[in-house]
Amino acid sequence: MAIPNKEINKTDLYIDNIIYKTFVDDPNIQIPNFINAKGFGGIKDVGSVGGIKAAMYLLQNIYDTYTLLLDYEKSNNINFDIIMRVRNDVLFQTDICVNEYIDKINDNVLIIPSFASWTGVNDRFAIGNKNVMSIYMSMIKFANDYNNYPIFNLESLVTAILNNKKIKYFRSNKILFSLVRSNGNVYAEK
Repeated sequence: MAIPNKEINKTDLYIDNIIYKTFVDDPNIQIPNFINAKGFGGIKDVGSVGGIKAAMYLLQNIYDTYTLLLDYEKSNNINFDIIMRVRNDVLFQTDICVNEYIDKINDNVLIIPSFASWTGVNDRFAIGNKNVMSIYMSMIKFANDYNNYPIFNLESLVTAILNNKKIKYFRSNKILFSLVRSNGNVYAEK
């Protein structure tokens, strides 16, 4: 697992004999100039950072995690066929049966939740084959292509990137989860 490194100032964090890689948010990260980006600074629930910069940090962390996956594949001489990306602050309400989506995954379709899309695609969970996920997990590389584009929030940016890269996606109503904030409160979304 990769986690943001805000305060511990170490590259590896050991918890119960498990190594967690940590990343420091780049203070020089390039922030796109989205028009109509007021949604990025809009209403936030308690415990949410929000804002364009936080969205770019999230995309950077997704990419950093993907590079760890690539390094792991290379060092162990393996290739992952299916990749699942999930935020570490979710509490699943149901089990996810990957086999239920295998035909879609094999057809280069990204599987995403049907809820909390906020005028776009839910950015908290995705599962797909390596071809699709290599683009999904590298979205930070494409974010600045959308300068002066009508992006309202991270979900609409994800949608724009996926559509531009011709990534098909399937919204599943069987993938259900809530967010768990740093204070322990569970934030149920619909």
